Amino acid sequence: MLNKRHLQNISIAVIGDYFLDRFIYIDTNRTNKSLYGNGPVYHVNEVRKYAGAAGTIAKNLANLGVGHIYAIGFIGNDSNGVDLRNSMTALGIDCEGLIVTDACITPTYTMVLQKGSVQSEICEYDYLNDSVTPIEIQKQISSAIYKLANENDLDAIIALDQLDTEDCGVITSLVAKTLSYIGNKKIVCFDSRKHIGKVKNAIIKCNYKEFMESELYDSSITFQDSCKKISKETGQTLIVTKDKEGAFIVVDGKVTHIPAREIEQPIDSRGAGDAFTSGFVTAFCCGTSLYTSGLIGAVTASLCVTEIGTTGRMLFDDVMNTYERWRNHDSFRYFSKITY
Repeated sequence: MLNKRHLQNISIAVIGDYFLDRFIYIDTNRTNKSLYGNGPVYHVNEVRKYAGAAGTIAKNLANLGVGHIYAIGFIGNDSNGVDLRNSMTALGIDCEGLIVTDACITPTYTMVLQKGSVQSEICEYDYLNDSVTPIEIQKQISSAIYKLANENDLDAIIALDQLDTEDCGVITSLVAKTLSYIGNKKIVCFDSRKHIGKVKNAIIKCNYKEFMESELYDSSITFQDSCKKISKETGQTLIVTKDKEGAFIVVDGKVTHIPAREIEQPIDSRGAGDAFTSGFVTAFCCGTSLYTSGLIGAVTASLCVTEIGTTGRMLFDDVMNTYERWRNHDSFRYFSKITY
């Protein structure tokens, strides 16, 4: 089973779209009228900033206790990029592979929430790059991946494709080819919102909605049969998370169900998928089976959603203690390992 000493020797690279998550908490009971327009002016109680998207995964790995974490991607030469880099270096994440460029902005999600016992999101402002990533940046990222994979005792790569538009982020067609090549030598886990078949020789991870909207999904057959078909045709392991139904791991055309842990409301699902990926890959690098790694991923996600208004801070001891209690609970024994 996992232990902290083992984790300290694990090295994982996180390659993908690094975002800054900004949470602005306002008091809707304290409003004034704008002096320059007709809209209201809200009092800001607090502003919090976190690493988002690929940064969320890197942050999760650091909180879980992974010894060496390498960030590869790009950020803009702007204040949001400074905040993002600072938040990760403070956690001990190696950001030497994070390119700073004037050609792109730092992608940023800005959420405006009402401060209270249960924070509610009022609106969101997104800062995104909507043009093709410059080829020189793509080449630098590919070179950094090759160098890291060949010169370091790397255990795994997690690649996150956050953007819907083709080639407008880090995981471009060129970078995907690089990852596909490295996948023959290293564990690569690829998580994409829209292009789940983009990286070959990798574990494909997506949620149910992303799977159903993907280019690989066959709508003429059932969900499980489509999972089996993709697994057989690509030869890749497929993981599909499905909220309260848990997750499904598909290997060689066989589907294994990972149950979800029951949790009380309220919940906040932001960051849950990244939490699953972080817990799963960490456990898998430590030598646990796909099934057990999936269970640990599910526990990590279940702890994440209980933290309202953030993408969570899941610590190793909390994850493992929760995992052991869950494994010994009657509700878990009801879900014995099921393979279809």
